Amino acid sequence: MHNFFKGKLLTAVEYANGGKVSYTYDSVKRTSGIGDDGATEPRFTYEYGANGAVGHVKDAELNREACVAYDLVDRPVEAELYENGALQYRLTQEYDRFEQPTVLRERVEAADNTRSEYTVTVSYDKESRPAALTCESSLTTAAGVADVVSKRKLVYRYDRLGKSSIGF
Repeated sequence: MHNFFKGKLLTAVEYANGGKVSYTYDSVKRTSGIGDDGATEPRFTYEYGANGAVGHVKDAELNREACVAYDLVDRPVEAELYENGALQYRLTQEYDRFEQPTVLRERVEAADNTRSEYTVTVSYDKESRPAALTCESSLTTAAGVADVVSKRKLVYRYDRLGKSSIGF
């Protein structure tokens, strides 16, 4: 195995079996591309947001893209996965004024044009303890009609000592 460095950055690794992985970097020394076996273009490319975190990853071989968005305090609020340009998965996260997660939504697109959606909602008491957790799911047919819907709720109760019990 041979490692090649430019400055202090790893630019390539060559394995005993002849396989090779190469790395490229942007102007602030973050990984911008990873290629394999001498390809002229990187298989994976990375783009970064203003906060410095990875915001976009593209896999050229599988034609997939993943995107992540952050809010003004660098919390992840949205993630998406595309395959062949079509949205396959979407996740959104909401927070309350105390920076506690309150709503998580997932949307999964299937090859048969059906869609599954999942939502988890959390409420908190005045002491910022979980008070209730609601889970909802639905399956939407190819015609856009909700086919299967489910909703369940957990309620947290606390005694005078702050110990919790869960009710359905």
